[in-house]
Amino acid sequence: MKRKLKTLLALALCLLLVGSFLVYGGNRYLPERTEYGALWNQYLEEPENSVDLLVLGSSHAYCSVVPATVYRDAGVTAYVLAAPSATTSVIYYYLKEALRTQHPQTVMVEATSFFFHRYEDFTKADVGYMPWGRNRLEATFRAAEPAERLGLLFPLYNYHTRWQDISVKEFFSPRGDRVTDPLAGYTFLDKAEPQAGLNLREVTVPEEELAENLEYLEKILSLCQGEGIRVTLFLAPTCLPLPEDRLQDLAQAAGDVPVVDFTEGMETMGLDLETDFYDHSHLNCLGAEKFSRYLAGWLREELALGTTQGEDKTLWQDRVVY
Repeated sequence: MKRKLKTLLALALCLLLVGSFLVYGGNRYLPERTEYGALWNQYLEEPENSVDLLVLGSSHAYCSVVPATVYRDAGVTAYVLAAPSATTSVIYYYLKEALRTQHPQTVMVEATSFFFHRYEDFTKADVGYMPWGRNRLEATFRAAEPAERLGLLFPLYNYHTRWQDISVKEFFSPRGDRVTDPLAGYTFLDKAEPQAGLNLREVTVPEEELAENLEYLEKILSLCQGEGIRVTLFLAPTCLPLPEDRLQDLAQAAGDVPVVDFTEGMETMGLDLETDFYDHSHLNCLGAEKFSRYLAGWLREELALGTTQGEDKTLWQDRVVY
């Protein structure tokens, strides 16, 4: 009996060691990430309940909203928790996870994602950088394509080939991206690609996937309303605006929640098609600064968003001058 117990204990210890290596190794071989969204390690470094405006969405969000400018001009602490080509389902699970450490006054969701396909090209990063827990597991099985699930459950499967890139010292050192983000989720793009004008975005998503996206939109709105958080849907300035019928679909699905298409105000913002766009879909750093100045005024005037109280002023002043 004692021999059998020792065998079981030894087996359990081996399984624990193997499991620990799989988790730790997967975490250390996961490439460090400091831009282009899915910046969960940095988000978790924010002081708890210090973010008053949470911006969610895809690259249209993290290339457009500069939190430091919003703070400078409106006195509101903002954070962009977006991800590349983030689908509506991914945004929903990001919101659920984000609310574990922050309780913003307002959530703004960049709504281009509601016209994305069910699965896009960046699930490996979008879900793979989420913290471990129920929300990540739900996102793995409900927001990720089946082919990606094994690697999301066992990151070492995705990144084991990086063992040659990580020294022994680095393997046992803390991750370099577990730091406070001076840009608060924004990604700086300095390339300028002149644009000839505006062309309507062609929406090719099947109707059944659009219907699924709108179901997740309802979940997002319901979650915010249940938490007492004001929510607004917006479309960042772009040279590929949505057709009017799609805007109407979005407004109908949103109900009483505002839907703001900021592309309509580009002239007022002073956006220049020659200098302020990274490509036909995204603003560069010049355009993002102009849009964020406009957004700060809009937050004060249209949403009557009050200034943040009790924030880490040193942190935010450092962000302003960064």
